[in-house]
Amino acid sequence: MTPSTFIIEQGALGPLHVDVYRANAAAPAPAVILLHGFKGFRKWGFLPEVARRLAISGLHIVAIDLSGNGMRGSSDVVLDTEAFHQQTISADVNDVTNVLSWLETSGRSNEILGETWDSRLHFVGHSRGAALALVVANELSTSVKRLSLGRLVLLNSIGTYVRWTPRQRTVWESQGSVDIENARTGQRLTMGFQYVLDIEQNPQRFDLVVAAQNLAGRLRFVHAEQDVTVPLKEIQSLLDLAHQADALVRISNTGHTFGIEHPFRQSTAAFDNAMAHTIQWLHHE
Repeated sequence: MTPSTFIIEQGALGPLHVDVYRANAAAPAPAVILLHGFKGFRKWGFLPEVARRLAISGLHIVAIDLSGNGMRGSSDVVLDTEAFHQQTISADVNDVTNVLSWLETSGRSNEILGETWDSRLHFVGHSRGAALALVVANELSTSVKRLSLGRLVLLNSIGTYVRWTPRQRTVWESQGSVDIENARTGQRLTMGFQYVLDIEQNPQRFDLVVAAQNLAGRLRFVHAEQDVTVPLKEIQSLLDLAHQADALVRISNTGHTFGIEHPFRQSTAAFDNAMAHTIQWLHHE
């Protein structure tokens, strides 16, 4: 299944590249916003396979490259290192909001979704992209409802944006940036201290516990039991605080990417299991 690719110039840190997979269905269907994680991109590993399976199940998919990932199109390495350096969660939220505005204004064209979109929106995100889905959906739930918010699937979501120790924060602030190595590509990149400040200056906007509480009944957290990147206990703590423990699905014998690497070569039992829960939840009435 080959998606249609669009470029939206109004990204926070550069143009937004978006892949749209049209649903394998004749009747109007919801759209799923698909969000990658940190150091990820819309074509990473299992994400195109997620899109393909969801489209076959009868859902439209809008897969976004966040402008702060610096990939810029079809690349699988960071080309815009300054955008990567300048990334913030606020920029990510603005990117998704701009894509939603684009869908509202031009998404009805035959070239994109036409009359086959019923205005409902689901979200599927992986890792930091799952937390982003929570934040954006929470804001949608309290805004003017031009779009109808549906359900969310959070794949190995982070449970908090604060992922540094006090000492690491001090060093980050004193140096102005922190070095980031992408083990997959060997690239050495930097992230500016504005990333920390943005999170600290927006505690309510980026409160994942409050977002989970506000989105009760819409959520399914699908989490690997052996995830060492985001330990299961981290998301269990979030869900306990949000009184949403029944929203958790545990996937056994697997880690943060369900055993999938980039590029995608073949599926795994864990990924198939995660996808089965994803499809079931998004089609649940």
